[in-house]
Amino acid sequence: MGQMLPHQNVASALTQYDQHLPDAVTVVQSPKCVLFPIMPCFIRSTDDSGPAVTEGSISTVQPGALSELSNVTVISLSHNQISALDQNSFRNMPLLQTLLLDHNLLTLRALEGGALTNLTRLEVLALGNNLIDRINSNLFKDTNSLRILKLEGNQISRLDSGSFPLTGLRVLESLDLSDNFINYLDKNSFRGLISLTTLDLSRNSLQSAPYEAFSYLTWLNNLNLDLNTWNCSCQLLELADFLSAFIQEPDKTLYNGRRLVCVSADNPAVTTVLELTEANCVPSNQNITVRVDTRGSITPQLYIRDLAITGAVCFTGEKTAPDIYNYAACSNFT
Repeated sequence: MGQMLPHQNVASALTQYDQHLPDAVTVVQSPKCVLFPIMPCFIRSTDDSGPAVTEGSISTVQPGALSELSNVTVISLSHNQISALDQNSFRNMPLLQTLLLDHNLLTLRALEGGALTNLTRLEVLALGNNLIDRINSNLFKDTNSLRILKLEGNQISRLDSGSFPLTGLRVLESLDLSDNFINYLDKNSFRGLISLTTLDLSRNSLQSAPYEAFSYLTWLNNLNLDLNTWNCSCQLLELADFLSAFIQEPDKTLYNGRRLVCVSADNPAVTTVLELTEANCVPSNQNITVRVDTRGSITPQLYIRDLAITGAVCFTGEKTAPDIYNYAACSNFT
């Protein structure tokens, strides 16, 4: 068997998830914690329900490799080089509640093979810091007990209406999508996540987002939209109104809400999303366009010059406008 990690390293590996581990789990350096830097070396029969943890150079989880750990409730394969999973990679693990696969080389294709199939008791799934460029609802069709899903630090660019299932994640409470490349949200992106309380979309590439993407999340209490590339035009007005109302509720938290900086804005006076109002947004269809037509032998340059003179005369009340203009022209300036 590979070298055992010191106790403090084992504890550190699970620190960010320890509040979600079963009460019966105690991280100690004993048979309760199976460590496997090299996959073939760790297989052992165990009646214990403690966690199996590793940090090493595993590149694949072969079918049935973990089958003798049928009573284990926590598996951590974080910080490896896993790029391939099989539909039987976690076979015969009916009690598994926490699966940590973050900091690997997993892609959507690796997950589409059915590796998460039949994990009906899984409550915590960490897939952060992999190579996942998109997600679809089929990945989570059997994870009906999932409460925490971490997808931060991947390469996801879009969340469509079919990204998450309408029924498979109905008890999901926390979703982390930070540090991706998300530039598009559909109004139905999170439609099936009816129990969601925490949503992190910080450090993405969102320029705008439909407010409906969040408005139907009845239990949403914690929302993070910080460090995106917000374009504070009138198109963002409905979202700004929703967020302004959101932060007024005592049990709601919008992280750094008053510092959601506008990367661009039609009105230079608007610098943050929450500053955007119906009064200060500038619709593009209200931009002023000047049309210049040639009048006889008058060139456009001369026409603009004379137009400026006429405007000045009309505003000052003088009645010495050039002959080519009559007082009817002044009515266009008053």
